[in-house]
Amino acid sequence: MQNKTKSVVQDLPGSPIDYVVFLWRAKLWIFAGAVTAFLFAILLIRSVNQVYTAEVAIAPSGETSRDSSVTKLSQLATSAGRKSSSARELSPFDKFLETISSVELARTLEEKHKVSVKLFPESWDSDKKIWRMPGSFSAKINGFLKVAVGQKAWLPPGTVALADYLKREIRVKMTENPDVKVLSYQSGDQKFVKHFLGLVLIENDQLSRLLREKHLDSKIEYLTRKMKEVTGDEYRDALIQLLVEEEKERMLLESGDYFAIDVIRPISVSNEPTFPRPIPLLALSLFGGGIIGGIAFWLLRASHSR
Repeated sequence: MQNKTKSVVQDLPGSPIDYVVFLWRAKLWIFAGAVTAFLFAILLIRSVNQVYTAEVAIAPSGETSRDSSVTKLSQLATSAGRKSSSARELSPFDKFLETISSVELARTLEEKHKVSVKLFPESWDSDKKIWRMPGSFSAKINGFLKVAVGQKAWLPPGTVALADYLKREIRVKMTENPDVKVLSYQSGDQKFVKHFLGLVLIENDQLSRLLREKHLDSKIEYLTRKMKEVTGDEYRDALIQLLVEEEKERMLLESGDYFAIDVIRPISVSNEPTFPRPIPLLALSLFGGGIIGGIAFWLLRASHSR
């Protein structure tokens, strides 16, 4: 055993000249290994679904002015004898991030834009225009397991499935600036990836706006009702100031392109697939295949020498 190990070690190149000689002798093996790996990489690129990535950088919209308004409202509410709940409220931006995978957003996207057909193509029969159970082996196994535990084998994609999809696929990434977040989405369709991320951005911001409108309407209704009940001038004046601030914010909701966010960097889409990356993969295949070919030549030579 020691003699065999010694023989193999002796076959290793020693000086730089030895390496050159070794590479020259192994050139056919190195070439064959590189070509084989290169062809395998091409086959992998052609068979694997390519993925493109869309990204957009967003930040809170008008957060500074809103914070000062909240502080003022809290002070007025205290003077009026009303306990303020503003400190416990999520900011519009935080609410935007919270609802980005909500059932409400999923319902809006489906009702207005019919996105499920594009997002779940394996379950959509484009000829008959109906939903059907996917015919893949994994889908059949999953259906069998569901039936075994008393559930239906399969259900057409609904708002819950779409909300789960949003939770998985819409990624929120932190940046060096804690106020700035990057939303990203990946898909095999370079045009759709930008279109869908844009829909999520617009519809979720609109959802944040509607939720804020409902919240303000309830507060305005409360303040209006309290004004009819109070008798003290100081209490009434405080309620009037609160009501003016709420109505002012209510009117501001109707202006501007976005309510909860500011777009710091518009939606951008990668020109080349982010997976798989053809050029690095092909370069790596040539290099790795050549090394494997050289190692195969060395092992074959070592076995013959024994």
